[in-house]
Amino acid sequence: VAASQFDFSKVYELNNQYDSAFYFANQSLAFWKPKADTLRLLSLTLTIKNLYLKTNNPSAAEKTQKNTKRLIGNKTFPNEVMLDYYYLSSKTYEKLKRQQDSNSYYKLYKSKIHAIESKEGYSLKSEYD
Repeated sequence: VAASQFDFSKVYELNNQYDSAFYFANQSLAFWKPKADTLRLLSLTLTIKNLYLKTNNPSAAEKTQKNTKRLIGNKTFPNEVMLDYYYLSSKTYEKLKRQQDSNSYYKLYKSKIHAIESKEGYSLKSEYD
């Protein structure tokens, strides 16, 4: 059920129905929180952060930044998730007019892309880019 709620959130986002997208993302988040599935929680938090950016609410996006930073900690996550994190972090700070922070995350984003291309031999970017 929670995976379907996440999918519904993405569908509503694609249709610019952000209230419904928020609703289903938060429903899915409520399901996964007690299970402490860090990867799912991180993916959902990034989805919510992107919704805040799309609805021109960068201060709420910045609050999710703290959650994503805490979830990431010193753990290793798939390249796609890290690219999303770096990209959305850059966009959050750009909208908050904190260019230095935005640039720092954008450099991490570009560096990760370059590392993937060099090591894996293929190109990858954030789903939000």
